[in-house]
Amino acid sequence: MMKTLRIFHAVLFLAIFTSGCLPPTWPQKTSRANFDFAPQDLKSASFAEKIKALAIITQDTKTTNLEKAEAHRRLAILYLMPRNPDSDFQSAVDELGKFLELAPNKLDTRAAASWATALKSGEEYQGLKTKVETLNKKNYQLATEKESLAKTNTDLANTNAELRKIIEKLKKLDLSLEEKRRNLR
Repeated sequence: MMKTLRIFHAVLFLAIFTSGCLPPTWPQKTSRANFDFAPQDLKSASFAEKIKALAIITQDTKTTNLEKAEAHRRLAILYLMPRNPDSDFQSAVDELGKFLELAPNKLDTRAAASWATALKSGEEYQGLKTKVETLNKKNYQLATEKESLAKTNTDLANTNAELRKIIEKLKKLDLSLEEKRRNLR
């Protein structure tokens, strides 16, 4: 299962970052601060910070539609990345929708197909992630039940041992009483 998830992550990563997959709409020179974008270099803790910075750009009234479109595109990428601890397929879809509304040249057919593939992969990943979480919960419950049953089994074994001792004592007592009855007759 883990190997399958690693392969999936690699395929998703390649789908997102291959040429033509996510068309850039950002011009070479912008009026905004340095907008270098290398999500593959982000650490898990940096995703929230990067998302917050991009969200500010999308809300800024001084930002051009072209800059906002690029910010939405990058947000969609960040939300799809499996290394993002808060990856969210639905947020990625929302950001993609906003990008499509603002993109000046709109997407060509090939780029749109690439986006659809990336989103479908993201949706499948979310489904797999949910299944893994559900199975982990079930495994935890089963482990807890197993421990409880093992304790119950140990308790029953101890009770059985005590009952055997009592039965042996009762047998000895019965033999002793039987012998005393014979002696009394």
